[in-house]
Amino acid sequence: MSDSEPELPGGCGGAYGVEEPQPQAQWKRYGDSRRRANAAYEEREKGLSCRRSCRKRVVLSEETFRRWKRVKENEFDDSTNDEFASSLLDSFLTASTSSATTTSRSRPSAEIPSNSAYVAEMKKLRMQPCSSSTPHHGTDVHYDSSEDVISAPSEVGSSSSCISGIQRVDISEDTWKDNELDISVSYRHGEIAEQEDDDSEFDDDDELDDPDYDPDITIHTGPLPTELDTVGEEEMVMGELPPEAPNEPCGLSTRSGMHCIASPEEAADARLCIASHSALKSLCREARGMCRQCGKMTDINLASSGTSVHVTWVCPDGHSSSWCAQETLRRSHVGDMKLASAVVMTGNNFSKISLLARFMSLNMISNPSFHAYQRKYVAPTVEAKWSEMQDEIWSRHRESPVVVCGDGRNDSPGFCARYLTYILMDHESKDVLDVQIVEKRETANSPAMELVGLKRALNRVEEAGITVEELVTDAHPSIGRFMREKKGTIRHSWDVWHAGKNLGKKVVKAAGKVSTKPLLYWVRHIVFHFWWCAQTCGRSGRSFIAKWRGLTHHVTDKHEWVAGLDGDVIKCAHDELPEREEWLAKGSLAHQALVAVCYDRRFLNNKDRFLTFRHTSTIESLNNHILMYASKRFSFGYRAFKARNYMAVIDYQAHKDRPNKTDEEGNPKHLVRWSKHAGQYVTVGVKVAKTYPYIRQMMTDIFKRRAEDVLPLFSPVELDEHDPRHIRPRLAQLPLPSVNEILERRKSRFSV
Repeated sequence: MSDSEPELPGGCGGAYGVEEPQPQAQWKRYGDSRRRANAAYEEREKGLSCRRSCRKRVVLSEETFRRWKRVKENEFDDSTNDEFASSLLDSFLTASTSSATTTSRSRPSAEIPSNSAYVAEMKKLRMQPCSSSTPHHGTDVHYDSSEDVISAPSEVGSSSSCISGIQRVDISEDTWKDNELDISVSYRHGEIAEQEDDDSEFDDDDELDDPDYDPDITIHTGPLPTELDTVGEEEMVMGELPPEAPNEPCGLSTRSGMHCIASPEEAADARLCIASHSALKSLCREARGMCRQCGKMTDINLASSGTSVHVTWVCPDGHSSSWCAQETLRRSHVGDMKLASAVVMTGNNFSKISLLARFMSLNMISNPSFHAYQRKYVAPTVEAKWSEMQDEIWSRHRESPVVVCGDGRNDSPGFCARYLTYILMDHESKDVLDVQIVEKRETANSPAMELVGLKRALNRVEEAGITVEELVTDAHPSIGRFMREKKGTIRHSWDVWHAGKNLGKKVVKAAGKVSTKPLLYWVRHIVFHFWWCAQTCGRSGRSFIAKWRGLTHHVTDKHEWVAGLDGDVIKCAHDELPEREEWLAKGSLAHQALVAVCYDRRFLNNKDRFLTFRHTSTIESLNNHILMYASKRFSFGYRAFKARNYMAVIDYQAHKDRPNKTDEEGNPKHLVRWSKHAGQYVTVGVKVAKTYPYIRQMMTDIFKRRAEDVLPLFSPVELDEHDPRHIRPRLAQLPLPSVNEILERRKSRFSV
């Protein structure tokens, strides 16, 4: 299985499979037209979304709803619920206004009848709809200051109101309090409402600036309802209550109304869950079981789309409406992009995640979609994050010379590796200074990749203004020659970890015979003694040799001896030791084999490489950590492999200074584990849990890149500067044959 992108002829990345990338000018023209269309569309949707948010729902009790249905079926069977409600309101206004007109002629203008009089008068009249052809939605009595009359509001677009010719009524302040009346001011005229219905913009600032302008006044009769929200003084009331804010606000909707458009920040913070189709279908039936246009039962259809699902309601009359279970950003589901990003940033393998989703019957994105998201948005975001972190690290190490450690890691065991990851790390702070990815096509063979990686990393660090005074590597011959000839001013030391490891292998090989088998017991002690000599020699070669040669005396239970021509007496630095059976006999075959290893000429000639006691064990631990993000059992494309290595380094850099967990008394916690290498139980410190502080910002940057991308998702992208496909399209040096040619020359020993 592979997570890599298909390598196409001509160096073209992506999913098109063409010889050369399409001209960028064509995509630019396409992107310009798309931007203009999207701008006009989003402007229209903004107005529609604003008006949709102002809609209100009325909740009725079961008894009230039955009475409503019964009256509607008897009197207004052919009308809709909206028309029926408008007729009831018109009748109420007719009765209320008529009662107000009669009373105003027989009583003083300062007296207003109580609300009960309005209700009694309304009951005497027969409920009839307004004579207007289109039922209006007014609910109040309006006062027009320009004509000094009170009238019921007319329907938008109609030429006459239902009631007119009522004289002006003067009401005192005490009357408002005694009769519990309410008054509000509306600054919106019929002309403005007509423009709003035509989906055009309007601006009423000119009317507000007019000194002769008198606003419309709306009188509400009856006691004020207690359930209404309180409107603060700082809120502007434009003739209607402000819409209720949704629980989770989202951006604009698409033209069809199916998808909700989210911003990059909203997309990064969006929480996702797993829901079954049956439960989701039941919820949709409860939320919208009846058609909003004809009131008939609807059929609910669910269609999977990536990690999301599309819900469609269809009634027998053909009315339909749709809804998407996820927000979108540039026509990409938020869940799709989050899944593709998380696969890379957690070091998972898409093939295995896709198989897991298949076994769970879980919605999943396609393989081309994953690689498109990885190639265009995830990988560039990871590279930008590492570049930002690297600049911060470089700024901390420019002040003083540094000692750097370097080591390479192949992507597969053996001498046939495709990639090599070379890491330079500061020896003191353990900060990663640079990471270089080398591909086999850039060198003659796999073993030569390590020197190329070192050259690149060392040049980048020096170009960043960091002074390197010492370089610590393993005993690679080509690296040693390069440092002698090209970097003579930098001290080149060898890693004592690798040296001790190789020393142990030599001792094990020397103990391979039956006569030298007692030497096996001393392998671990010999390696520890080598570390002790390098650490305590004080950078003195003479002291190192004296301590190292004392090992041949110590293993024979002799802890004091004469060294050199001067006759100096040297003693072991340890305390009194107990008797043991593992002491070697002086002059035995096992002792002679050990003396041969300790007095090896090449080892002693290179003693100066170990005098500073430097090691790259932290890099070895980091190389093991990279396996979590880029396993050696899977192959990756160049861009994907580099992004996964960068993610491993970002993870290491963000959590390398984590403290150990402590118990109630403040002592560090430890775990006991069996070490296969040491052959005994060892203790391991327990670190505090990782926090991954960089994930939130990286997710937001990925969505921002998608929002700013004007090209289609599957459009070709430019190759990276160091992409090996610039050298040749494929790893193999031979041209690609056809399938038929391969089948013709293939012969099986099992064929007859």
